[in-house]
Amino acid sequence: MHSRHIKTDNTKMTHKQIIFKHKVLSYLLALLVIFGGALAFENLKYQSLKSSKSTDFKNKQSPFISNHAQSNKDNQLAQKIMPNFNAEGKVNDTLKYSARELIDMILELEERNGFVFTPDDISYIQQKLQWLVDLGSDAVPAIDDFLRTQRDFVFTNFKGSERLHHGSLRLALFDVLEKIGGYQEEAILFENFKQTSNPTELAALGHYLEKKDPQYYRPFILEAARNTLSSLSEEDMNNPDVGILFKIIQDYGDENIVSFLEGLPDEKWRKFTSIVLANMPNGKGIAALTDMIQQNPDLSDTSTVFALQMLAQSSEYPEAESALLESVDNHQIPDDNWPRIAQMMAGIYRFQPVSPRFEVNEDNKTSDILAVNRMDSDGEVVYRVKYNLTAEQIKRRLGLIEKMLTKDLSSTATRSLKQQHKELFALYSQKTNHKQRQSIH
Repeated sequence: MHSRHIKTDNTKMTHKQIIFKHKVLSYLLALLVIFGGALAFENLKYQSLKSSKSTDFKNKQSPFISNHAQSNKDNQLAQKIMPNFNAEGKVNDTLKYSARELIDMILELEERNGFVFTPDDISYIQQKLQWLVDLGSDAVPAIDDFLRTQRDFVFTNFKGSERLHHGSLRLALFDVLEKIGGYQEEAILFENFKQTSNPTELAALGHYLEKKDPQYYRPFILEAARNTLSSLSEEDMNNPDVGILFKIIQDYGDENIVSFLEGLPDEKWRKFTSIVLANMPNGKGIAALTDMIQQNPDLSDTSTVFALQMLAQSSEYPEAESALLESVDNHQIPDDNWPRIAQMMAGIYRFQPVSPRFEVNEDNKTSDILAVNRMDSDGEVVYRVKYNLTAEQIKRRLGLIEKMLTKDLSSTATRSLKQQHKELFALYSQKTNHKQRQSIH
């Protein structure tokens, strides 16, 4: 009886516990439902806000939406080039367009109304070109196909293009191939080099090829420039790009090129010839430039005067300095030429056959250029470039002017040389004092 009573009591207690547990679980489930609903609501708000931010970011990233939504065509283009976003609203870095698509994206800029590149346009073009480089060898077939069409997008037709390193899409794609590297890319560059007669393309392609194998490609580059120059029609001779052919001859020619230059028509190419001889590496053209002046010593001839100025420009070379000092001893420089001769000796600026903007030589530092003036003279377009001289260059020029001032000079010559010496000395003091202050700090 006693044990049975105990069993019955224990059973009743278990039922009570079960009822209590059920109530607790019901309360917990209710709380979970409420809490889950709140979480779902907050998540919905977050997703909506995130979607709005993603849309804002897309609009911010696409220059066509912010700046070029004037036409339906522009809006369609904006949708086409919109960056893809992943589930978190971030740009998908793994996305890769095909090379053909990237080229087409750049080409579509040409079809817009107006001839202006905004800063966003510049960044857009540079980005697409970099993506082509990133594609590597996968981009080469599409680039080759485009180059074979002979089509081009001339960037320089658009205002603001000076912020781009290249003047056209073809030139930019040559650079892309050079950066990708490899034998296939080199073969494509050489094939385009053999087919083009465009001076700018010859200069760019020649530069890239010469970097790969100077000994092999230099004869081809020089021959192409000479043949193109010799075959110019009367109409082509007035093309400003002709100076680029002379720049190629200047950079790749040696003493043997002098006879070719001397055989060119004096009345047409005298200034270009003088500039090339003065600027040839290591002073290789100075002797020929001196001979040119001596053979035609009439300083009433503007071409001879210009050649004398080029000799003064190259006065850092011993041969040029000796020829100038001899001209002074023989009183061969008229007074009205001394102001310009003194300026050229001071080295403040130099004449060259091309604008520094289109030089593809990486050694050309734009920070050294203070001003560029285009000068049209007798059908020849030359550029006067003002450079930021180093302290060592200024010191060398000062020494030359001081030598000149010991000579028997006219009052005009003395005044011109002293003026340049004064200005150069002030500039030299400024640079050396600045350097000393930097070393102290």
